[in-house]
Amino acid sequence: GVAEEVREKLQDVATNTLQKLKELDPDIADSLSPVIPDVQSLKWQDVFKAVSISGDEDIPINKRGSGVKRLVLLSFFRGEVERRLKSGSNTGVIYAIEEPETSQHEENQRKIVDAFIKLSGMPNVQVILTTHSAYVVKQLQYNNLRLILDEQNSKTVRNVSPGQLRYPSLN
Repeated sequence: GVAEEVREKLQDVATNTLQKLKELDPDIADSLSPVIPDVQSLKWQDVFKAVSISGDEDIPINKRGSGVKRLVLLSFFRGEVERRLKSGSNTGVIYAIEEPETSQHEENQRKIVDAFIKLSGMPNVQVILTTHSAYVVKQLQYNNLRLILDEQNSKTVRNVSPGQLRYPSLN
């Protein structure tokens, strides 16, 4: 019935998320697994409390470090976009992410930026992120960058051209 269909959808979301996570960090993905109770024990009021992804001696994802949580969330976004594309229900989605480099080592930062670039190239998908990281900025093309200036209580958004950034190493 309905409960079984809900369980199947939850399993699909978890599987898609872990597949995408495996592309970013196979070690973390291999240490995690979905926790989906059987249909008889699923109660509507706490379905989202009882369902999670956990690993490392059953530690739930919400108890893991912020870097791992960010990777799982990004992986969910990527899996969800692909699911929408396959089902024909991708009417448009905008992802806004603040400082995705937080709590990530440089290799994961590179993979995350690559994943954002791929996401933004999909039909009806836009990715907006803020960063203070020179490492992230250097991985993007100038046409992907916008400089937000706050001058005399007036905010302006400008395209970025080569040689314009304050620090020569970013140019």
